[in-house]
Amino acid sequence: MQHNVKLALASLHFRRAAVAILPAVLLMLAGALNAKADGCKINPAPFRISPGGATDVTFDTQKNTACTVNFTRDSYAYFKMRVAKKPRGFFGVSNVIRGMYQPPRDYVGDDYFEVHVDWQKLGVGQDRNQSLVRVSVKIAN
Repeated sequence: MQHNVKLALASLHFRRAAVAILPAVLLMLAGALNAKADGCKINPAPFRISPGGATDVTFDTQKNTACTVNFTRDSYAYFKMRVAKKPRGFFGVSNVIRGMYQPPRDYVGDDYFEVHVDWQKLGVGQDRNQSLVRVSVKIAN
């Protein structure tokens, strides 16, 4: 019993440490891979997030090429992004406005994922909004 408690506490400490460093690691990866993102195009660019609705976006990228995307506009404050539907590849959120998509290694074809964005217009008395960004990814050779 005591051994199980020690294992549970060690697991909890590991999870807390992993959650604490994950945003920094993703930000570092996004910065490092941004130079490789020359073959990545986001359509439409820039795109507008629909208040309370869904926005469709397409990433066109090359095999093994990452895409970074900023969910930002000057007159908006962002609070949270979370992956609602996971892609075949990887999409990570490095902070409240930046994410990075990495296709599966050596994969060519289509991928899809969804991101929920919680945001609010800047200013007094503005309501918080939730939007869904639906991303279709086309990965070429």
